[in-house]
Amino acid sequence: MGSVRRCLGVLALLVAVVALSPTNGTAAVSADWAMPGRGPGHAGFNPGETTIGSGNVGRLTTRWSATTWFSGASPAVVNGVAYVAAGGGRLYAFDARGSRGCSGRPATCAPLWTATVGGNLTEPTVVGNVVYATGFLDASHVLLYAFDARGSTGCSGSPRVCRALWSAPLGSVGSPPTVSGGIAYVLGGSAASTKVMAFDAGGRTGCSAATRRCAPLWTATMGSTQWTLSPVAVANGLVFAATDAGRVSAFSATGSTGCSGTPKACRPVWTASDPSNPWLDGLAVDGTSVYLTSVKGVLSVYDARGVGCTGTPKICSPLWTAPVDYVATGAPAIAAGVVYVPSRSKSLVGRISAFDARGSSSCSGTPKVCRPLWTGRTADRPFDGAPPAVANGVVYVTSNQGRVQGFDARGSMRCSGKPKTCAALWTQWTPGGYPSSPVVAGGLVYLSNEKAFYAFGLPR
Repeated sequence: MGSVRRCLGVLALLVAVVALSPTNGTAAVSADWAMPGRGPGHAGFNPGETTIGSGNVGRLTTRWSATTWFSGASPAVVNGVAYVAAGGGRLYAFDARGSRGCSGRPATCAPLWTATVGGNLTEPTVVGNVVYATGFLDASHVLLYAFDARGSTGCSGSPRVCRALWSAPLGSVGSPPTVSGGIAYVLGGSAASTKVMAFDAGGRTGCSAATRRCAPLWTATMGSTQWTLSPVAVANGLVFAATDAGRVSAFSATGSTGCSGTPKACRPVWTASDPSNPWLDGLAVDGTSVYLTSVKGVLSVYDARGVGCTGTPKICSPLWTAPVDYVATGAPAIAAGVVYVPSRSKSLVGRISAFDARGSSSCSGTPKVCRPLWTGRTADRPFDGAPPAVANGVVYVTSNQGRVQGFDARGSMRCSGKPKTCAALWTQWTPGGYPSSPVVAGGLVYLSNEKAFYAFGLPR
C-alpha cells in the first residue's frame, strides 16, 4: 500500500458512509476507502463501487484537481472528504466531489483545512472522525499524529489550520498507521530493532492530557529493517507485520495472547522467515491467507491462522509461491478469488499479474508454485511502493511516468494468447510523475503525484 518509500500518503471515499469508529474498526460494505489498501487487511478491494466498471472505464476524464506539493502518496476519502498527505509535513482535506472550495471545469480545488507538522507524512487513515498519519520530522524523530477529520477541534483561522489532537513518539522509523477495533497499529522503533506498536486510537489510555502525548498499549519486536516499512495488517484477531529483512509475524491484536510485563511486550503467535527471499515489499490479508511480495520478485502465501505450522515458537512455511518478475513493486491486491501483483522486469518492462488466490488454478509441484492466470503490460514500469486497486471488475495500477491504467480484472476484455496477456482498458497521464497507488470510491478514481492531486470520473 504501499510501502513507505517516500513517507507520504492519501485516501478516498464517496456515496455511502463507513460504519467505522475507534471502538468498532470494522464496517459493512461501503464506498469509502479509509486507509492504505482500503481496510485493515489492506486487500486493495472496494466491493462498494458500482459506478465505474470494465464497460465504461475507458471514458474516465479529469473531474477535479488540486495543487499539493510533493504529494505522491495515495489519497483518502471518507464521508465526502478526501485527505491527502504532502511534502513539508502537510495534510490537506478536500471536498471529495470537487464542489466546496472548487471552481472551473474541470474544477480546481482549495483545501477545506490543512495541518502542518514538518518533515513528511505517510498515507493517512481515517476512522471515527479522526485522521491518523505518521510524520517523519527528521532522521531520529518519527511520530504518530491524530487530527480531527472534521476540521473542528484544534482548528482555527481562515484558511482553516488544525493542530494534532494527540501524538506518540515512535523512534527513528515508522509506517503508515492501521486502525481497527479501537487500536492504532504502527511499526516504529529503529532500523536495528523494528517494533509493532499499538496505541489507544481514542488518545485516552496511556496518554497525557497535559502534553497530548501517548505511550503504546503494547509493543512487539520484529527485528531489523533494511529499507522500507509496510503498514501492518489486521484480520481475525491477529496483527500481521513484515520487515524487508524477510520476516513476517502474527501477533494477538488485543495484546493478550503471548503478552506480559510492564510495559507490555508481546511474542508472535507464529513467524515465517525466508533468508533467501529478503526485501519484503508489502503484505495484504484476505482473512484466511497472508500474501507477501518481495523486491526479489516472489509472491509468498501463508495461512493467516498459522495452520500447518510447526514448532514452539510456531514457524510457518508458504502454502504456495509464485515468481512474478525481476522485482515486485508493491503490495498485492486481492479481490474475488484473485491476487494481483505489480512488477517490473530487468529491462524495466512493467506488468500486472493475476494469480488464483487459492493456489489452485495454474499451480503445481511440491512445494507448490503458481503461474499467472493472465498478465498485462503497463505503459511503463509500475511505481515502486504503489499497490494496485480493484473495484467493480477493474484493476488499476500506476506507473512512475505519471500514468494510471485500468485492466479488466477478470482477464477477459482485450485479452488474448496463451499464456494470456491483456491490454489496458483505460490509460491516463498525469503531469508531475511518480503517482501514488490509486484509490477508487463513489464513482471516482483518485491519485496524487509530486505536483498535484487528481480525481477522475465519467463525463458529466
